[in-house]
Amino acid sequence: VICGAMGGGAAAPDGAMGGVSAEAVLSQLPALLAALPAEWRGTTFDNSDLLGRERFAARLAALLERHASPSAATGDASQQQKPLDAAALVALGNAEDYLRVSSNVSTAL
Repeated sequence: VICGAMGGGAAAPDGAMGGVSAEAVLSQLPALLAALPAEWRGTTFDNSDLLGRERFAARLAALLERHASPSAATGDASQQQKPLDAAALVALGNAEDYLRVSSNVSTAL
């Protein structure tokens, strides 16, 4: 998950996988799958913000890290961050514009 696009898939000695911790990925994967935007399903995608797989994966990794530790975004453990949702995923942009090249789903997984 994400690590394939960000670093070959091997976990770093500190448990990080290409910039995102395994814990963040595992804790947020069910929410990510539940929130998959309708726009991510299909074969052709919006090409107004094409990032390429590496930049998309970096944005997704940062999003997962933020959601894995809710107090990290605000610095206040009493502040609850809203759950990962489709709007947050859409805001990431798109890896590529055609499924044959790549998709946000294939890049994320």
